[in-house]
Amino acid sequence: MRRTFSTSFRRYPFLKELGLQETNPGVYRAGQWVNGGGAEVVSVNPATNEPIASVQFGGAQDYEDCVSSMEANKAKWMDLPAPARGEIVRQIG
Repeated sequence: MRRTFSTSFRRYPFLKELGLQETNPGVYRAGQWVNGGGAEVVSVNPATNEPIASVQFGGAQDYEDCVSSMEANKAKWMDLPAPARGEIVRQIG
């Protein structure tokens, strides 16, 4: 059953301004955010206990895919000068 958080997004328009969606990907792999095969976790407003949005976490296969992707790109990353690596990290962070 898919939850809808449209009330939260109407009440808190800054959520969209932050680039959030009702369901957000929780796995960063090969340079992009993707939905994982793990549990969907709902974030709630602690003051009202109302759902705000959710994150689709990764599972064991997502972990294996991330490690494989990292191994495939590790040499390329290590060959980049430190200032270039820092710029990349600032762009995706």
